[in-house]
Amino acid sequence: MRCSACEYTLAGLVAGPCPECGLRFDPADPGTFTVLNGFEHRQRQMWIGVAAAVLLAAVAIRFSVKSDTGGVAMLVLMTGVPGLLAFFGGIPLLRRPLSTRLVAVSMIPAIILAGSFYTLAIHMYLSLGGWPANIGNAGFSSPLNFHVEIAQHCFWFPSLILFVTWPIAVVVFAVVRRWQAGVHYLGIVAIAWALGFGLTQLGPDGFLDWWWD
Repeated sequence: MRCSACEYTLAGLVAGPCPECGLRFDPADPGTFTVLNGFEHRQRQMWIGVAAAVLLAAVAIRFSVKSDTGGVAMLVLMTGVPGLLAFFGGIPLLRRPLSTRLVAVSMIPAIILAGSFYTLAIHMYLSLGGWPANIGNAGFSSPLNFHVEIAQHCFWFPSLILFVTWPIAVVVFAVVRRWQAGVHYLGIVAIAWALGFGLTQLGPDGFLDWWWD
């Protein structure tokens, strides 16, 4: 049993403040302490990071072998590699196991990106009975045009935010001691975005041709 904030060993102590940092705990309430020591939960994150690195490499290789998708591989690497660096660099800064809620929040940009992309593809196919033969929105219904605008904003806005603000956020979180664990979560944001972007490129060729044209 360890303090959730500083990992001080609390074994044998009664409810009260942590002798090291003052955070209150109660042995009868598992939510007030952690049973994982730093090595254990950091080691788990190391393995997760290795798995993410392998997956990113597979995605990059998948798209690099085709001449017309080499740019996709480059974007995946441009976001995935810094994400991995932040992920692994943030592991020593973790003072407690990851928050499931914060992990979920970290993945929201990637979910929005991939979700808006594929919901538009489904809507377009059902509305047109296939994929557009021409560039542009000619012949689209008003709901479909509206969906196109929403999907484009959901696709590009998170991407712009990631490329512009993510490096700044990493520096700020790394400098401010109480926020340092956030570097690890920012790594998750970038890795998830890279994988989400790669996932969008597995869509139907007809839709991909229209989207990128």
